Amino acid sequence: MTRDMDLIRTILIEVEKLPPFQAWPSRELDGHGKEEVIAHIQLAQEAGLVEAKILPGVDAVILRITNSGYDFLEASKQPTLWEQAKGLVISNGLPMTIATVKTVLQTLVNDALAKLH
Repeated sequence: MTRDMDLIRTILIEVEKLPPFQAWPSRELDGHGKEEVIAHIQLAQEAGLVEAKILPGVDAVILRITNSGYDFLEASKQPTLWEQAKGLVISNGLPMTIATVKTVLQTLVNDALAKLH
């Protein structure tokens, strides 16, 4: 399996749609099978983006998005910014990690803010 940053982002977007204190059960999502979604929930949990209960390969439930997860989600929610960040990571030969993508997203946000002055 290859880590899919778009799938992690999509999972966070789906969880954010829920009312407070409602868990998000794993399921097929955007052409990704349930096992792949579970694996990506586990990756998101390991990265500190979500709190979840996981039975690897069997089932997973996201209990909540963490503050760090919301920071990632807010920075990546705008499609143009998300695609620009991924493009910069790839074109510069940087590793496609959550930390790298978060840093690039933050840099793009900072650049946009600087242009407002």
